Amino acid sequence: MKTVEYKIPVEVDGSVSYEQVSIETEASAVIEEDNRTFVKKEEREFLDANLSDILLKKNVVNTLTSTSTNTPLSGAMGKILNDKLGGVEIVVGRANERPSPKPGVNILFIEIE
Repeated sequence: MKTVEYKIPVEVDGSVSYEQVSIETEASAVIEEDNRTFVKKEEREFLDANLSDILLKKNVVNTLTSTSTNTPLSGAMGKILNDKLGGVEIVVGRANERPSPKPGVNILFIEIE
């Protein structure tokens, strides 16, 4: 067993103080930067090895002003676009899957790699 000490914020009447707590855990466990999430060593190794294939919440764009070309757009922003563009058929696919034009239909093609 491994004992780990860290501080947690405690708010009382609008004032924040920090209380130090000790937690016993397996020696193979790791405490993440947020000091709240416990991840076993094997899980941490998997995450480190596959991080480029994992969608992280912090990487999702929640604004329509971003110029990033390699980050996902949030569902909320997709809804705003859909509401503004109304009547647009959105198609996501690879370059060779580009849809053919349809009379009276506006198609927004989003190419993925």
